[in-house]
This record gives sequence, structure tokens and C-alpha cells, in this order.
Amino acid sequence: MKKKVLIIFCIAIISLIAIIIYNKSKKSNINEIIISEVDLKNIDELMIGSEPPKLLYADKEKVIFDCSGVYVYDMKNQALTKSFDISSTMSKMYGKRIWNCFVSQDGKQIFFNSSKDTTNLSARYCYSFENDLVKEIAEKEYTDNRKNAFECTYLDYKDELYEKASGSIVNISDNEYVYLTFQDWKVSTIEIVYVYDGKETYYSVFDN
Repeated sequence: MKKKVLIIFCIAIISLIAIIIYNKSKKSNINEIIISEVDLKNIDELMIGSEPPKLLYADKEKVIFDCSGVYVYDMKNQALTKSFDISSTMSKMYGKRIWNCFVSQDGKQIFFNSSKDTTNLSARYCYSFENDLVKEIAEKEYTDNRKNAFECTYLDYKDELYEKASGSIVNISDNEYVYLTFQDWKVSTIEIVYVYDGKETYYSVFDN
């Protein structure tokens, strides 16, 4: 009899633990959202717009940039591995707004924000490469990370590389850096230029 009661008690405890774990998991997913990928089938029709592509992050492994969407390019495998169609997805959720983004210092997270103007943030999100998820985050987490965001090097307009690199580069080391170039203001023509000891290597982001 005691053995039977003990078994029932153990089953009840296990069931209770399972319910707690399930509820915590469900709660942790409440803030998860989905940002659609850019439709690459129409990439030839996508124009850059009034501003050139913006470098957000670069190292020897990947380059992240913003241009009618946010793109992640794998340098080693020479392939586009991730894209975020911010404008189309977010406009459906929040209407016409200003969207901005930045990347963490270590390149492991991308942060997005939405605002009616440059001072009124109304939505904040973070994408993590580690778990491949986009989550809504609190204002403090957003602002804390913004203070330590990855920064590009902005060139002086007198620098001979200024026009070629649209004003900014990312210095990877003392003798190597990365910048973006493009033609005819078309997104499909964007190339990543990796420079090592003065030698340039071009990577066509949207080559299939």
C-alpha cells in the first residue's frame, strides 16, 4: 500500500514539474516575433533609395549591412545567410514608422527599433545568432546595448576612399578593412570589398 502511494506521489511531482517547465517555456516565448526574410526573387527590382548601403558590422567571418533590409553575409562560404525584411513586416504591424538598427560589439546580436520620430521609440527587438530568434526587449536592455554598439570608421570627405566606400569602412586589423560598393543604385549590385595589405577582393552579395 505504501509503495502504491509513493508511486502516485512521484507521478504527481513529475507532472507538476512538467507543468511548471511548460508554463515557463510558454511565457518565455510570449515576446518572440517573426521578421520575414527579404524576397530575393525580386532583388533585381529593389532600389537602394536616397542613402547608400550602411555597414553595421564586419569581421573575418561575417558582414552585416542595412539597405532596404538587413543582410548577413558569410565571408568564408561566400553566401548570404540571413536577411530581415524590416520595412514590409513592420509596416503591417505598426504602420508608417522610422526603423533603425545596430549590432552588438561581438556581432552576436542585431537590435532593431521603431519610432514615429527620432526621439519616440515604440518598439524594440533583438535578434540573437545563438538561438536564431527575434524577441521584443525592454527599453533599458535596448539603451544599455546601444551605448556599446559596434561602430564603423567614418572617413573624412577628403579621404580618397570616401566616395568609393560611401563614407565608411570597418577596420578589422591594422592592414585589413571592409567596405561596401554598388552600381546604378540597385541592391542586387551591392558588393563587399575586403582589403588586405592594399589588395582588394570583391564579394557579390546577391550572386546565386
